[in-house]
Amino acid sequence: MQSFFEPNYTVLTFFFVKKFVYLEVMAVLALIRLIVGAGWSRLPALIALVLALAGLATIFAPAVQIGHGPVYASASRMMIHDAGMTALVIPSAVFLTAMACPARRARWVDWLHIAMIVGLVGLWIATMF
Repeated sequence: MQSFFEPNYTVLTFFFVKKFVYLEVMAVLALIRLIVGAGWSRLPALIALVLALAGLATIFAPAVQIGHGPVYASASRMMIHDAGMTALVIPSAVFLTAMACPARRARWVDWLHIAMIVGLVGLWIATMF
């Protein structure tokens, strides 16, 4: 018999991935695209990297005692907007524009990114049921 207070592991997994995995992997993929990319595909990768690192700085700012001030307050509000999904979708959308660049290398980065998006959306949908 399940207790009322037993956690739902799908929801916990979604929260963990949303908070501690997605932006980190996004930053790594953007950095890889920035290093091995060619031409205009580097610009969206750079923007996505900056956005992902800004999100990571906002997440971990209270842990290093810099979680105060007007910049942190507005960044924190952005991170919780629409249950935190906005902060994940914006760097992903910017990074997806790199797929439209004809002179891009390392196409496997795009496939990993798409798999990441599908996994996040799948977890999000799974939490609704």
